[in-house]
Amino acid sequence: MEAEMTDEYSRRRLLVTTGGIGSIGALSISAGCLGGSESGTPAESDSNGTTDDANGTGSLETEIGASVDVSALARWVPSSLTSDETTGDDEFVFHYADLDALRAHDAEFSPDVRESTAFSLDDLGVSAADRFADAELDAALSFGTGSGNDNVAIAGSFDRDGVQTEPTWSVDEFAVYEGEDGAVAVSTEWLLASRAAGVGVDAILDAGRNDAVRRVATDADFETVLDRLETTAIAVGRVGDGGESDPAAYSHAVSVSGETSTVSFVAVPGDGTDPAALADQFERSSLADEFETLSVEALHSVAVAETTVPTAEIELPSLSSWGGERVEQEAQAGVTIDVDSVDRRVTTIVTSLGNADRVEIIDGAGRSDAIAAVGESVTFAYDEGDETTVRAIAVAGETETVVASRSVAF
Repeated sequence: MEAEMTDEYSRRRLLVTTGGIGSIGALSISAGCLGGSESGTPAESDSNGTTDDANGTGSLETEIGASVDVSALARWVPSSLTSDETTGDDEFVFHYADLDALRAHDAEFSPDVRESTAFSLDDLGVSAADRFADAELDAALSFGTGSGNDNVAIAGSFDRDGVQTEPTWSVDEFAVYEGEDGAVAVSTEWLLASRAAGVGVDAILDAGRNDAVRRVATDADFETVLDRLETTAIAVGRVGDGGESDPAAYSHAVSVSGETSTVSFVAVPGDGTDPAALADQFERSSLADEFETLSVEALHSVAVAETTVPTAEIELPSLSSWGGERVEQEAQAGVTIDVDSVDRRVTTIVTSLGNADRVEIIDGAGRSDAIAAVGESVTFAYDEGDETTVRAIAVAGETETVVASRSVAF
């Protein structure tokens, strides 16, 4: 029996280091019809293997253009996203990285930040993406509910000429490759992926074609946050309902410029809340104690707190920074959890240790082991009929953080 898999990941891990987007679980995505069909069947192809643009809006790449800042990436985000199946959380979360900027300043980062922001398509855990492992990657945006890592849009240069496998289906400039562990849609300039709990690449492609179904066109709070992130190198953000003391949207970002970087916090007030009230919370929070030069201001629609720090001292952006309730930095590590459904084995491999001393591997049946070096692995063997959850826990001193988990049934 083929293993059934679901994934859960720490919200703190940036983008696609495996504690972030991580491996995509078993996924069977129907191609759908971008022209509006609900039949679940692929759109009809023309003689060149590409579908007609039923909405008459032209090619996706022509519309998006060459820009790869956060706004260009955000155009792939659909207005409707499914709730996190594990937690029921419908809060929208996103993670952004300007990969060009991060590479340009790589030598100025601390070892932990340098390791945590390293990125390759291998980290997606989607075998269909392996065909493009040599691609040049410029920027990435992951988004979804709960963990915020169920879907990803990556800008770069992708060569499909060397790919021997025929796509499952095609639309405009995009070839879609589906597999048991996920699906990707690839053009010469974009790679889009969706994991099992995500919206599916067909919904992401639809958002790229039709601005009426993009979140940025239907969610004013999301649009407001994005407006403040145009020069950002790395950022995390969330959009929810908000309240008197909580913003409707929030972001924590870092803009890198040589040896000095700018750290910014943006809070968008909910209905009936004055931005000045959120600015006051910034001023009374522990952020004011942590950063001696913190500048806070209330603008027309947002409250902004900003400071400069040495680039070597920056930390990964975190959603836990709102309200100044700084929690102890979570343990960070990158892992992959691979399932062999034929031999009934689950293998966990450490791809990076971040700030962790080791990674402990446990399952619901009482098995446990530990990995203390990058590249080492632990394999648990199971019998037919076994069901359990394998978890990878990064340990840094007394801090323990679950960075990945996978439920399996054989």
